[in-house]
Amino acid sequence: MDRDIDYPRVLVLGCNFGLLTGGGITLSNLFRGWPSERLAVASPHRCDVDPAPCDFEYLLGQAETEWIRPVRFAKSLHMREHVRSVPAPAPAQSSHSSSAPDTGFARLRPLARGAFQAAVQCLGSDDYLRHHTLSKQLLSWSASFRPNLLYTQLASIGVMRLTFQLAYALRVPIAVHMMDDWPAVIYGHGLLRRQLRTRTDVGLRTIIDSATGRLAISDQMAIEYTGRYGHHWDVFHNPVDLRRWSNTQRSSWHLGDVFRLVYSGRIGPGIEASLFDVSRAVAALQGQERQLTFDIHSPHFDTADDRRFSGFQGVATHGAIADSAMPATLAKADALVLPFDFHGEAAAFARLSFPTKAPAYMASGTPVLVYAPSTHALTADASGRGWGYVVSDQSERALVDAISRLMRDEGLRTSLGRRALEEVEQRHNADIVRTRFATTLASAARPEPSSDA
Repeated sequence: MDRDIDYPRVLVLGCNFGLLTGGGITLSNLFRGWPSERLAVASPHRCDVDPAPCDFEYLLGQAETEWIRPVRFAKSLHMREHVRSVPAPAPAQSSHSSSAPDTGFARLRPLARGAFQAAVQCLGSDDYLRHHTLSKQLLSWSASFRPNLLYTQLASIGVMRLTFQLAYALRVPIAVHMMDDWPAVIYGHGLLRRQLRTRTDVGLRTIIDSATGRLAISDQMAIEYTGRYGHHWDVFHNPVDLRRWSNTQRSSWHLGDVFRLVYSGRIGPGIEASLFDVSRAVAALQGQERQLTFDIHSPHFDTADDRRFSGFQGVATHGAIADSAMPATLAKADALVLPFDFHGEAAAFARLSFPTKAPAYMASGTPVLVYAPSTHALTADASGRGWGYVVSDQSERALVDAISRLMRDEGLRTSLGRRALEEVEQRHNADIVRTRFATTLASAARPEPSSDA
């Protein structure tokens, strides 16, 4: 905690501190060291960080959800009642859910739920059927905390509506932090997609115009959003505590008998197709002078052998790397893979993102192989700043050539590793980033008259 900063009392709305999602990890690392008595969270998800960074937590639930009249019965079919407010240090003592009596109506519940879900799929979203609304419980809890600023990452019409209502009721300014380009892809299907997308665009622009803090996850997003929505955008993404990495960082890029490629992170839409491309390239390179392996670590793997990847020679899957082992594991690799898909809705969603793992990759000093479209914010950053070896064409041949060069060229590996270490020290050092983040939110909480439009 920087004693020179007057930390505002921040109410985080709609998201929570966590260890599994990029947004939760970024939130946790940016707010680390913040006085816990000046942090409160209202979210549909519990904090899974121990100890919790905040002293106050409110679990959003049925009281903040209002269904349109024809489907109000869905509250009993589709949702569980959540506890209204809990102190963050002891969430386990506060958890409960309601249960309905076993009636004749209850026996019809599976059929009704199926019909409801089919209707939602046809319409494109249940956000048309329900409204997030400010409950008396949430307002009372929020008012008792006395926030100076409402911080939100947004994500949907419902969260935008609740943000507006709560900020207006409490008379507090708003800081918006965009993690992905979800406005470009949300509500892309269904009969009501046009209405929902229009409402989203209007609501988002209104919040952005009224916000006193506008934060983007990448330089590319800040540039594009200034053109799309106007205003100045500050850039904040996941920082790195360099002290954790200093004892394991690479200082030599000489190879042993095996060239070890490593990926650590989630498997799924927006990444999986490119991981398969890398796996095919690794399999194609088997039988070379130096042995080549590709280890994929992910919390999505329940067992060490995943049939989707086991057919590729040289490729092995593993569970997630323990947080305590992350610095040493990444530093022992000879190259780290950072992939994003080239096509599809998930690729568009992530196009302006800066992955949570990228600064950690850099902090290891291990050369980074970026395999992503040229339009991705990550690609622009890695190629423009020189900390990653970029393959921006979706091509197995290009991947084979890139991996082969990384295996042969110690000078290239050395320059990439050293540049990454310089970059993480200059731009991703948590001590520096957190001070700037706290100063930015302090300014947003106490805005001065501005002509920014």
